[in-house]
Amino acid sequence: GLQIGRELEDHWTILACLKNLGLISLIQENLVSAKDYYTEAFEIGTKLQTKPVVLNILMDLAEFLSTNGGPDLAVEMLTLVSNHPSSEQSTKEKANRILGNNTPHTDDFYPRPIEILIENGLNEIAE
Repeated sequence: GLQIGRELEDHWTILACLKNLGLISLIQENLVSAKDYYTEAFEIGTKLQTKPVVLNILMDLAEFLSTNGGPDLAVEMLTLVSNHPSSEQSTKEKANRILGNNTPHTDDFYPRPIEILIENGLNEIAE
Protein backbone atom coordinates (compact mmCIF):
# COMPACT_ATOMS: atom_id res chain seq x y z
CA GLY A 1 0.00 0.00 0.00
CA LEU A 2 2.79 2.43 0.87
CA GLN A 3 4.58 1.85 -2.43
CA ILE A 4 1.37 2.37 -4.42
CA GLY A 5 0.57 5.51 -2.43
CA ARG A 6 4.03 6.88 -3.18
CA GLU A 7 3.73 6.03 -6.88
CA LEU A 8 0.36 7.78 -7.08
CA GLU A 9 1.55 10.61 -4.82
CA ASP A 10 -1.57 10.01 -2.71
CA HIS A 11 -0.61 11.69 0.55
CA TRP A 12 -3.62 10.35 2.45
CA THR A 13 -2.76 6.75 1.56
CA ILE A 14 0.89 7.34 2.42
CA LEU A 15 -0.10 8.87 5.76
CA ALA A 16 -2.41 5.96 6.66
CA CYS A 17 0.20 3.38 5.70
CA LEU A 18 2.98 5.11 7.63
CA LYS A 19 0.82 5.40 10.74
CA ASN A 20 -0.13 1.73 10.56
CA LEU A 21 3.47 0.65 9.91
CA GLY A 22 4.58 2.77 12.87
CA LEU A 23 2.06 1.08 15.14
CA ILE A 24 3.05 -2.40 13.92
CA SER A 25 6.71 -1.52 14.48
CA LEU A 26 5.93 -0.40 18.05
CA ILE A 27 4.08 -3.62 18.75
CA GLN A 28 7.03 -5.62 17.41
CA GLU A 29 9.38 -3.35 19.41
CA ASN A 30 11.23 -2.38 16.24
CA LEU A 31 11.68 1.11 17.65
CA VAL A 32 14.01 2.53 15.01
CA SER A 33 11.51 1.69 12.27
CA ALA A 34 8.63 3.00 14.40
CA LYS A 35 10.44 6.30 14.82
CA ASP A 36 11.10 6.56 11.07
CA TYR A 37 7.50 5.75 10.10
CA TYR A 38 5.96 8.06 12.68
CA THR A 39 8.36 10.90 11.88
CA GLU A 40 7.36 10.82 8.23
CA ALA A 41 3.66 10.39 9.11
CA PHE A 42 3.85 13.37 11.46
CA GLU A 43 5.50 15.51 8.78
CA ILE A 44 2.83 14.61 6.21
CA GLY A 45 0.00 15.00 8.73
CA THR A 46 1.28 18.44 9.68
CA LYS A 47 1.64 19.43 6.03
CA LEU A 48 -1.92 18.28 5.31
CA GLN A 49 -3.16 19.97 8.51
CA THR A 50 -4.84 16.82 9.80
CA LYS A 51 -4.95 17.44 13.55
CA PRO A 52 -7.04 14.32 14.32
CA VAL A 53 -4.46 12.08 12.60
CA VAL A 54 -1.55 13.86 14.29
CA LEU A 55 -3.30 13.44 17.65
CA ASN A 56 -3.84 9.76 16.85
CA ILE A 57 -0.09 9.39 16.24
CA LEU A 58 0.48 11.05 19.60
CA MET A 59 -1.96 8.56 21.14
CA ASP A 60 0.00 5.60 19.71
CA LEU A 61 3.28 6.94 21.09
CA ALA A 62 1.72 7.67 24.49
CA GLU A 63 0.19 4.22 24.75
CA PHE A 64 3.58 2.63 24.10
CA LEU A 65 5.44 4.95 26.47
CA SER A 66 2.91 4.40 29.26
CA THR A 67 4.15 0.83 29.68
CA ASN A 68 7.69 1.16 28.34
CA GLY A 69 9.66 3.56 30.45
CA GLY A 70 8.10 6.94 29.73
CA PRO A 71 5.05 7.26 31.98
CA ASP A 72 5.42 10.98 32.75
CA LEU A 73 5.65 11.92 29.08
CA ALA A 74 2.80 9.51 28.31
CA VAL A 75 0.54 11.20 30.88
CA GLU A 76 1.26 14.59 29.33
CA MET A 77 0.54 13.25 25.83
CA LEU A 78 -2.62 11.46 26.89
CA THR A 79 -3.89 14.55 28.71
CA LEU A 80 -3.44 16.62 25.57
CA VAL A 81 -5.17 14.00 23.42
CA SER A 82 -8.10 13.58 25.81
CA ASN A 83 -8.72 17.34 26.03
CA HIS A 84 -7.93 18.54 22.53
CA PRO A 85 -10.99 19.69 20.57
CA SER A 86 -9.67 18.09 17.37
CA SER A 87 -9.31 14.61 18.89
CA GLU A 88 -11.81 12.07 17.63
CA GLN A 89 -14.16 10.75 20.31
CA SER A 90 -12.73 7.22 20.10
CA THR A 91 -9.20 8.60 20.53
CA LYS A 92 -10.29 10.65 23.56
CA GLU A 93 -11.95 7.60 25.12
CA LYS A 94 -8.84 5.48 24.59
CA ALA A 95 -6.63 8.19 26.11
CA ASN A 96 -8.93 8.43 29.14
CA ARG A 97 -8.93 4.64 29.59
CA ILE A 98 -5.13 4.55 29.59
CA LEU A 99 -4.87 7.59 31.84
CA GLY A 100 -7.19 6.08 34.42
CA ASN A 101 -6.20 7.60 37.75
CA ASN A 102 -3.07 9.23 36.35
CA THR A 103 -4.84 12.36 35.17
CA PRO A 104 -3.16 15.52 36.48
CA HIS A 105 -5.37 16.97 39.18
CA THR A 106 -4.53 20.64 38.75
CA ASP A 107 -6.50 23.14 36.73
CA ASP A 108 -3.31 24.81 35.58
CA PHE A 109 -1.86 21.73 33.85
CA TYR A 110 -1.06 22.64 30.25
CA PRO A 111 0.79 20.10 28.13
CA ARG A 112 3.50 21.29 25.80
CA PRO A 113 2.66 21.77 22.09
CA ILE A 114 1.92 18.67 20.00
CA GLU A 115 5.07 19.12 17.92
CA ILE A 116 7.32 19.06 20.99
CA LEU A 117 5.50 16.11 22.54
CA ILE A 118 5.80 14.06 19.35
CA GLU A 119 9.48 14.93 18.98
CA ASN A 120 10.13 13.98 22.63
CA GLY A 121 8.10 10.79 22.26
CA LEU A 122 9.96 9.74 19.13
CA ASN A 123 13.28 10.41 20.82
CA GLU A 124 12.18 8.47 23.90
CA ILE A 125 11.20 5.31 22.00
CA ALA A 126 14.39 5.25 19.94
CA GLU A 127 16.82 5.54 22.90
